[in-house]
Amino acid sequence: MATIASQPCRFVKSEYGDAGLYETIVNNSTAVIDGELGVLTNDGFTTCGANPTVITHLALKASAAVGTNTIPGDTTAYQSFLKIRRGDIFEMNMSTAGVCTAATAVIAASDIDAQADYGITQDTTTGYWTVDTAKSGANQVLTVIKGVGTFGDVGQRVLVKFLATTAGAL
Repeated sequence: MATIASQPCRFVKSEYGDAGLYETIVNNSTAVIDGELGVLTNDGFTTCGANPTVITHLALKASAAVGTNTIPGDTTAYQSFLKIRRGDIFEMNMSTAGVCTAATAVIAASDIDAQADYGITQDTTTGYWTVDTAKSGANQVLTVIKGVGTFGDVGQRVLVKFLATTAGAL
């Protein structure tokens, strides 16, 4: 079987029939990577911790920390985020304890049929968020709904939905 390179988490589609809810901010002291998962508040964006219980936004591009934009017409840099809603579908790599190249970072057709729930971990090399086959119980934050590519590929891309208890409150 093949080993699939780790890639950023990507928005695929919404069950709401729209292109998603996008937000930009110009005051965030944190640099983000493409596909970063976290929580966006009035105080800025906070990256998810090791076992997140709430995930509200997905960073749409890598960007450095940005300052406050207070002057109309100012072209200060900004950061773009997508609000994660129940029912939104995303594509991510499989991993085991954050290692997409681990031989156990695979998913079987039976896992899809069972609508298996997993946790997430940042890939130890790229920093991209991945579906972690080693996380269970209270650390489960999403459901794998479909495989992309060949079953048995290491680090396979899969389609996921965040659990209602995890996704932003929409």
